Amino acid sequence: MATSYKTPGVYVEEIPKFPPSVAPVETAIPAFVGYTQRAAEGKTDLTLKPVRITSLLEYEVLFGTTNAERFEVDVDRNPSTGGFQVDIVKKPTPAFILYYALQAFYANGGGPCYIISVGSFLDGQADINSILRGLAQAKTVDEVTLLVSPEAALLSDTQYGQWATAALQQCKQLQDRFTILDVSDKYKSNADVTAFFRNRIPSTVGEVKYGAAYYPFVETIFSYFLTDASQNNISFVRLYTENGRALSSSAAEVAASATAYTTLLAAETTYGTRQAELSVANKAKAVADQINVVADKLAAVTTDVDAIKQGIYQAVGADNVDNTIKNAADATALAGAVDAWLTNKTTELTAATTAFATAETALNTARGTMSTDSNAVLAKGDYSYTQLTKVKAKNNALYNLILDKIQASGVVLPPSSLIAGVYASVDNSRGVWKAPANVSLASVLQPTVLVSNDFQDALNVDTLAGKSVNAIRPFAGKGTLVWGARTLAGNDNEWRYVSVRRLFIFVEESIKKATEQFVFEPNDANTWVRAQAMIENFLGTLWRQGALQGIKPEHAFYVAVGLGKTMTALDILEGRLIIEIGMAAVRPAEFIILKFSHKMAES
Repeated sequence: MATSYKTPGVYVEEIPKFPPSVAPVETAIPAFVGYTQRAAEGKTDLTLKPVRITSLLEYEVLFGTTNAERFEVDVDRNPSTGGFQVDIVKKPTPAFILYYALQAFYANGGGPCYIISVGSFLDGQADINSILRGLAQAKTVDEVTLLVSPEAALLSDTQYGQWATAALQQCKQLQDRFTILDVSDKYKSNADVTAFFRNRIPSTVGEVKYGAAYYPFVETIFSYFLTDASQNNISFVRLYTENGRALSSSAAEVAASATAYTTLLAAETTYGTRQAELSVANKAKAVADQINVVADKLAAVTTDVDAIKQGIYQAVGADNVDNTIKNAADATALAGAVDAWLTNKTTELTAATTAFATAETALNTARGTMSTDSNAVLAKGDYSYTQLTKVKAKNNALYNLILDKIQASGVVLPPSSLIAGVYASVDNSRGVWKAPANVSLASVLQPTVLVSNDFQDALNVDTLAGKSVNAIRPFAGKGTLVWGARTLAGNDNEWRYVSVRRLFIFVEESIKKATEQFVFEPNDANTWVRAQAMIENFLGTLWRQGALQGIKPEHAFYVAVGLGKTMTALDILEGRLIIEIGMAAVRPAEFIILKFSHKMAES
């Protein structure tokens, strides 16, 4: 705005009259940490890079689907009627479940989320160090408000405690996110939950108020993947009569088929292990090559060993560098360590390549034997230890009967991904201040454990440590409901409820971002009035929406700022603008008590 006028003419001045406003931040943007089939966009590697997606289709394009699983099915035939009875002998236990978890998330109302791939299926089983590296990457994304890792539930009890602790600590540090934890269905009592879950997570309110736990796992309507990359169904079946005898094949033929089946399973396991080893060796060799190139280039221009090390760390990450390289005292020792490590990784890759080739040959041999022995029994109308695709060619009706039985056996999942979807759905329909409970879980057949009232008493109110666990329970005519709304700080009056904690996170983050405009503004009454008006308008809107308790705004919240109110003269001299905000958050009616009594007749 012009402050002096020297040239004759007309001057236009626009005077701002409206106060600044607070833009509400998103409240249910989860970061899913886990393993994916792949992690690439074109030639760009997406491993350990947070990627924002908005649909399951986007996930499939960037990260693939999941591994094919194998069922063991027992098929009985009644000789007199020719009818078949199909029973599941053994359901698979998937090594990786992130894809199924994303299906559940979107089925329950999920929206935008971040995927942090910590590796591919070729890396073998879930690993705590990889999960923690992925969690660290979530820290770099400001938009994330929920931390979820369904695959962490596949880890040991101790390792899951490491994940939970690290996630809660990240929430405490950043104060802008919340963690959803899974309590395993292998725990059948409250004592088990305490021993194997509660004892392995933090106990301070400052950390546990940022998380909530849910029990038990749930059986979903999602079907297991049954086909490999060639679209061959990899399941096998066994066919018997009612009394358990093989139908038509000789005992020797059935035994050969059984042996071939067992050998094939062992060969597939070995092949998978060797494939994982080869993948790891390839990655290690690639890192070693990169270190060697960087070290050679830097050594040509400097002898400063610390500068060379920093260049290596910047190129490949300090976690990927061997201790012999880190501990090298001078440039000569460093060059020797780099050469030795490269030689070692080259040798490892050669050995892994040879072992993989051997395993691949053995697998192909086992497949051939399985096919030969399977054909021998199929020729007699017997399906003992037979691949499902061959059953289809021989008896399509039986194939469909088996397939229907398998597909009706839903994938069992930890509940965190479904709960993340519920959070998103409730936030969108009611608001973050509504407790995400008494909500039916979509695409769920049943919980894996039936929780009684007595069991939930101890889960919901933990008198020892206050670490409440929310139950998931079935109700007749209502489906499977989320029947709990407490944080892990279940005995704390301020932060007992999930909705209260998440409301404060929402308000704190929204106001924090809005007040950044006042940094370096004059710390005077004009700025104080503008900031106070902005915040009061925002909280007044929330009060009218039902987020705050009180029949009048002054009963629901207050905003105080100013000299003698929230600041001293010294605060102003030292550049501190202090705003105090109080809110009366609405709390869920967790216990509804109806009191009845007899009334004397009056007429």
